[in-house]
Amino acid sequence: MKLLVILFFIPLSFAHQPRVVDKGFATEKKPYIVEEPNISKAFYATLLGQPHFYKIDSDKTFPIYINVLTPGKKIKPPFSFELLDGNKKVLKSFNGKDHEWKIFYEKYGRHYYRMGPELGKKHKSTMDLPKGTYYIKIFSDSNKGNYVLAVGQKESFPITEIFKTFFTMPTINSRFFKEKEE
Repeated sequence: MKLLVILFFIPLSFAHQPRVVDKGFATEKKPYIVEEPNISKAFYATLLGQPHFYKIDSDKTFPIYINVLTPGKKIKPPFSFELLDGNKKVLKSFNGKDHEWKIFYEKYGRHYYRMGPELGKKHKSTMDLPKGTYYIKIFSDSNKGNYVLAVGQKESFPITEIFKTFFTMPTINSRFFKEKEE
């Protein structure tokens, strides 16, 4: 029995730690806190008319990886993102309108996504940030629609994350993958 449980959860060790960002969070005044920015996480959220903000505080230099995606195959608003310093000055800007949003299938979550711009290359960091405070701003022309923000490159799935994922995935599936996938 233990072997079956271990074999069932092995694929999770290669996935992002999923998080659902609820309404009222990720605002400029109340940014969503990204803990352990090097650990790979996927933040599922919906813009409802305003940009979203994520905050990173680090007491040491760390590699940064950021990617914005949309759930499903359909063309969505082209989301953009900016990496900001602690004073919200733009350090890097990525315009989703200038990006070719390619469809890909994520085999561990068994869903299709459109992959937007990334800070990094092939899901890996290409730069380090010095210790400090940073923000990630997600936006589009309409500031509406579902998106997924991937942050971090190190895959980590301790047992506590496996249990969190077990309870989080039904919410993600019902809120972000309503359309029938082919």
